[in-house]
Amino acid sequence: MTGLVLAGANDPKAPGRGIVTGESLIDLDLSGLELVVLSACETGIGDVADGQGTFGLQRAFHYAGATNVIASLWKVPDAPTAALMALFYQNLWNRNLGPMEALRQAQLELYKNPGKIPELAKGFRGKFEEVGGADSEVKSGKDGRAHPLLWAAFTLSGPGR
Repeated sequence: MTGLVLAGANDPKAPGRGIVTGESLIDLDLSGLELVVLSACETGIGDVADGQGTFGLQRAFHYAGATNVIASLWKVPDAPTAALMALFYQNLWNRNLGPMEALRQAQLELYKNPGKIPELAKGFRGKFEEVGGADSEVKSGKDGRAHPLLWAAFTLSGPGR
């Protein structure tokens, strides 16, 4: 019972109704797919089955053959996520870092510089809207570092290369 709701999901004429289920993903051959980035809330969680691990989108993408999957473990605020993704893709494409190091460097940048989050979020090429449900206030501790809520939700599963 896991999946993605895509643009067109509300359109009754959309093929597949704009919904991709985890079950439909495992039937695909994604062995040539090196990286999947699921930059929405709670994309890395799922149902835990005794002795079988967690069933969710990450597992479905890996089962289909995707090498690396980045997903979030909790509700993520929009602006910090946009900032993180902007930095991640800059690291991946412009600095030619592997996915694991690109994510690590992006997370460190947000951790060390929480005041830059609003400006970095503007650098994200996609559109985003504050939808609520996650605390979007930029938080920093007494040491001036960002609260983990803002940068630590995203994890990479796979070899990271």
